[in-house]
Amino acid sequence: MKLATLGRLVVRDYFPLLLLNALIFVSLMRSSPTRGRLIFWLTQVAFSLLILGIGVGLKLPPRLGLPLFTLFTLGNVIYWLRLPPPARVPFPRLVVSLLILTTGIYGYKTLHRKQLLAAERSRHESYLTALNRATVGGQILVTANLEVAYKSLSPFNVYALPQPQMPLTGWATLHPSLPTLRQQLTGTRDFSTSLYRLAERPGVRWVLAPEIVPFLQRYAQYHRSADKAGISFTLLNRITPDSTLSQLYEVRLEIIEKP
Repeated sequence: MKLATLGRLVVRDYFPLLLLNALIFVSLMRSSPTRGRLIFWLTQVAFSLLILGIGVGLKLPPRLGLPLFTLFTLGNVIYWLRLPPPARVPFPRLVVSLLILTTGIYGYKTLHRKQLLAAERSRHESYLTALNRATVGGQILVTANLEVAYKSLSPFNVYALPQPQMPLTGWATLHPSLPTLRQQLTGTRDFSTSLYRLAERPGVRWVLAPEIVPFLQRYAQYHRSADKAGISFTLLNRITPDSTLSQLYEVRLEIIEKP
C-alpha cells in the first residue's frame, strides 16, 4: 500500500524529472559502453533506495523530495552532457517536444501552488498573531485543532505561539506531557474534571470551531460530576477572520448545576 501511494505521489509531482531521466537511461542503453558506466548505474540504485526509504518512512514531503529529485536529475544531465558524441545518442524531436510541453505545464502548476501556499501562509500568520493578541495578558488558551494553523508556515521564521495552551483535540492530546500540563493548570490530570475547572476559571480564552461546541457539551454532560449537570458554551463575537481554521470566539461558559 505504501509503495503504491509513493508511486502515485512521485509520478504526480515529479513527472517531468522522471521523463528526463528515462530519456537519459534510454540514450545510454542505446549507446556503446563507456568507462564509468558501472558507477553511474550504482548511483541510480543509491538514489532510488534513498527515495524509497524517505518515501516509505516520511511520505516524501516536498521539502525533501524536490531537492532530492533535482540533485538526482542534475547529476544525470551533467553525466550525459559530458559523454563524447558517439556515446551521447540524441533524443527524438517528438520526445523533446513532449518534455518541453510537460515541463511548461508542471512549471505553471508549481507557480500556482506557490501562490496558494504563500496566501495560506499569510492567513495563518495573521491567525496566530490574533491569538497572541488575545492572550497577551497571559491567559490560558484552550484550543481545538490549532495545529492546522501551523501548515504552510515558513521554516526560516521563528513564530511566537500563545502560551500556555491546553489542546482538546488532535494528536497533541496523546502526548504524555499533557496530563502533567493539566495538573499544572487545573490541579488535576483528569480530562473531564480539568474541563470543568477551566470553565470556572477566569482568564481562559477558547479557540473553538462551532462544530466542536456540541461535542464538548455532550462530553461534559456524560462525564459530569456529582453536583454538576454539564457546561453551557455561548459563542459571542468572532476574533479571527479565516473561515478555513478554527475560529477564535469570545466564549461565555456557565456551569449547569444539578437541580
